[in-house]
Amino acid sequence: MRTRRFSAPPDKQRWWNADEGDVHKTVFRYVENIERQQFALFNRFALLEALYDPHCPNTPDAVGGDDAEAVSVMIENVIASNVDTVTAQIASTEVRPRFQTDDGDWTVQKTATMLEWYAEGMGKILDVHKKCRLAFKESAKKGTGLLKIFVDAFDEVKVEHVRIDDLVVDECECRNGGKPRQFHQRMTNVDREELKAQFPEFEDLIDTAQTGRSWSGRAWAGYRPMADNSLVAIESWKMPIGRKGRKGYVPGRHTITIENCDLVDEPWHKPFPPFACIVWSERTTSFYGISLAERIAGIQRALNKRNWQIDRNLDNFAVPVTYVDMPDANLAVQTIDRMGTVCVVKGARPTTVTPVANSPQVYKNRIDMNNAAGEDAGVNPMSSRGVVPAGIDSGVGVREARMQSTTRFQPQEKDFEQLELDVFWHIVDRCKDLGAAAPEVTKKAKWGARTMKWADVDMGEAN
Repeated sequence: MRTRRFSAPPDKQRWWNADEGDVHKTVFRYVENIERQQFALFNRFALLEALYDPHCPNTPDAVGGDDAEAVSVMIENVIASNVDTVTAQIASTEVRPRFQTDDGDWTVQKTATMLEWYAEGMGKILDVHKKCRLAFKESAKKGTGLLKIFVDAFDEVKVEHVRIDDLVVDECECRNGGKPRQFHQRMTNVDREELKAQFPEFEDLIDTAQTGRSWSGRAWAGYRPMADNSLVAIESWKMPIGRKGRKGYVPGRHTITIENCDLVDEPWHKPFPPFACIVWSERTTSFYGISLAERIAGIQRALNKRNWQIDRNLDNFAVPVTYVDMPDANLAVQTIDRMGTVCVVKGARPTTVTPVANSPQVYKNRIDMNNAAGEDAGVNPMSSRGVVPAGIDSGVGVREARMQSTTRFQPQEKDFEQLELDVFWHIVDRCKDLGAAAPEVTKKAKWGARTMKWADVDMGEAN
C-alpha cells in the first residue's frame, strides 16, 4: 500500500515560510511524512546495524520476520570483520590542519601558523579524530557518516557524531544528482531538563509538551524507544538561495521545534548545513550512500543460513546409534546419554552407525562465501588478521605492504582525510562566528606555554 505524500498547499504551509511561532505545526507533519515515505531506507539502516551487531538494542523489532531469525543465528560475522578491518586500516591516522599562505607576508604567515596551533588544540579538546573515526565506521556500515559542528545555547563549540538514521532528507530533492535544499535532524531522546536549561523562557511549554494521550510521538519513534523524561525535537535547516549581498538573494531558515512551540527560529545565511559528511560509495540519485556492509549483506545472510544448516545437521545426524536385540532392551535405559543413543531391534547383532553429518561440499561452500565476502569488500585474509607477508621485517617494507593492501580504498582514504579537514574548517568557522566569545587554546612547548585567543589567530576574510 502506497503512503500518501504530504502535499504542501499554499506558500504559508511550507515550514520555511510559516509564520513565526507556527513552524512546529508544519515541520513535524512534514518530517513524519518523509520518514514514512522513505521507510524502506530507514529500515535498511536498522537492518545493517543489526547485521554488524546482532545484539544491538531493539534488533527484533527493527528487523522482524525472516531477517530477525537470520541475524539471531549469526556465527561468523563477515560484515563486522570487514568493517573493523577497513576502519583500522584507513581511520587510524590523524590529520593535522594546514593553512596555505601563498604570497603572504611575514605577518600573515605567523598568523596562519598560530591558527594551525589553535585548530589543532581545538581538535584535541573536542576529540575530533575519534569522532571522525566513528563517522568513517558509520559510512562503512550504512553508507554515510556525519559529524555535526555547532555552537550550543551556552556559546560552546560542539562536535557530535550524528547517526545517519536521524537525518531526514527528501530523496526527491536529490534526483539527477541534485543537492538537498533542506535538512532535518530528528532527535527522539532530548532530555526535558536539558532543554529547559538551554531555553528557560520556554520552560512551561517544555513541561507540557507530549504529555497528552493524543500524542503519538512514542509510536512515531518506532524502533527508537523514548525515555519517560524525553522529548522529540526537530532541528531544521533550509539553505539560502543565491549569494548574500547579491541581487535576488533569499536567506534560509534555521529552527529547533518541539511538539507545541518553536525554540529557535532564525535566518540561515551559510550556503551549507552544519555537517561534515563522508560517503562510502555515492549514489547519483540519493543523498544517502552505499555502504561496505550493504555490498556484502547478501553473502552474510547466505553464510548465516549455511552455518545454521551445518549446526542442525551436526545436532541431528552426528550422534552414534547402537542397535541391539530384544533380550538386550534394558541397555536402552542404562546407556542413553548425550553422546549417543540405543535402539532395540529384532534380528542382527548390535552395530554402531555414525553417519556423515555434512558433505565436504557444504564446508567448502562456507569457506568460499567467507572468501567472497573479503573479495567483494576488498579485504584480503592477511589484512583481517593483522599480519604482513612472510619475509617483510623492516619498517619500510611494512609500510609498503600496508600501502598495497589499502590501494583498493584510496577513495575512502582521501575522503577520510577530507572529513577531518572539513571538521576543522567548520570549527574555525564557528569560532569566527563567536568572535571574542570563542574558546581560548593553550599550546605548550619547550619555551613555555602560550594562550591564544581568537583575536590572535583571526585572518579576516581570508579565513
